[in-house]
Amino acid sequence: MPCHNEEDSIIPMLESITRVMSELPPKTKLKALFIDDHSTDETRKRLSDAYSAFGIKKIGRSEFTFEVILLNHNYGKAHAQALGLNHSIKSSDLVILMDSDGQHDPNDLPKIIKNLIAIPKSTVGTRVGYRRKISNQLLMKTFSLLNKMMGVKFKPEWSEYVGLVKERAEYLTGLPQLGIVPISTLIMMIYPDTTTFTTTIKPRFDGKSSSRWTIKSLGRKALMHLFCDPWAFYPRLLVTSLLPMAFCLFYGFYMGIDAIKSGNLTGATSLALIVLLVGVIQILILNILMGVMFVFQKSVLNSGVYSLKDR
Repeated sequence: MPCHNEEDSIIPMLESITRVMSELPPKTKLKALFIDDHSTDETRKRLSDAYSAFGIKKIGRSEFTFEVILLNHNYGKAHAQALGLNHSIKSSDLVILMDSDGQHDPNDLPKIIKNLIAIPKSTVGTRVGYRRKISNQLLMKTFSLLNKMMGVKFKPEWSEYVGLVKERAEYLTGLPQLGIVPISTLIMMIYPDTTTFTTTIKPRFDGKSSSRWTIKSLGRKALMHLFCDPWAFYPRLLVTSLLPMAFCLFYGFYMGIDAIKSGNLTGATSLALIVLLVGVIQILILNILMGVMFVFQKSVLNSGVYSLKDR
């Protein structure tokens, strides 16, 4: 559960998870892992107090553990999810990613766990009852169309309330896209056999607006979907980028032939070199942009991280 400035949501979330423990299969060992993405309010204090007081609880024949990871910088939700996933698979057979603000209903946990035990694959929640501003809805529809044109499967109703078995979670941690792109779309792209479950979006525990997204952040999130499957959109993007180059090439040949007729070989050579340079620059920019983003993300994935156990 990534969290950023969720001081009023930590305790209600823990209480909600505790309540649903009785519905889980007997002898279940459940760990609630919060990844604090460098909160600036009292979230860290609430987590620290809860960690000191909570310990390990026995609920019926099940065991409930509480754990916290703190980040020294604000890297964003996708990064926190990646780090939490990477940490969780070391000791878990099933991993569920959900928000910590209460919008992802903890009452869905027993259903998700039972589904993963019955069908050991992956599952993604489809949202109902989620309200966005009209401007945000239009933006998401626009980027949804863009993603489809680029060959990326994406639906605005997919939530980031997802469940994974250990094998699939381990595979995801080895992907360079993890930590950059929204987790639900990445799972759907990698695992077409992923099942879905319906989840009702609840009001936030702190009573604030159901969505704190801005048009800028929603736009960035939507664009990041393109990196879910680079091989789907990269050829299309490359062809699109080559169109200006083709125009320059045609124009260069036209001007070059005219220059040769006039005896100006220097001008023809210069034009040919310019056309070649433009094409090389375009291809390099595409490759460098993708490579730098992936390498940078992986290099910072484990930096600035410490657990409350290590303090």
